[in-house]
Amino acid sequence: MDGVMTTLTENEAYAAMCIWEEVLNIPKGALPDRQQKIGTPEFRSEMLSLAKPINNAYEAIADQYGDCFDWEFIPAMLAMIDKEANCNSPISLSNDIAVKMAKTLID
Repeated sequence: MDGVMTTLTENEAYAAMCIWEEVLNIPKGALPDRQQKIGTPEFRSEMLSLAKPINNAYEAIADQYGDCFDWEFIPAMLAMIDKEANCNSPISLSNDIAVKMAKTLID
């Protein structure tokens, strides 16, 4: 888990659980391919590393975003990540990029 494990706020922990729940429902794409390539334990750590930036992105747009965090926002963010991801490279996301992605979801 090389540096991924940090203290999470309650909202970040909730984001991590929602991310993991949703990623398990993605039938095909770069994210499932990455999981297959590196194995579930390492992949779970990569998904955990997304919790803080995705939660921060949601907080940045929450006042303008009218949809549900767990059923709408998380799947939309993961769809964008999956589209840009490469199964041969670690999955990571900066706060700045996460906020830019989230802003594209505002109607």
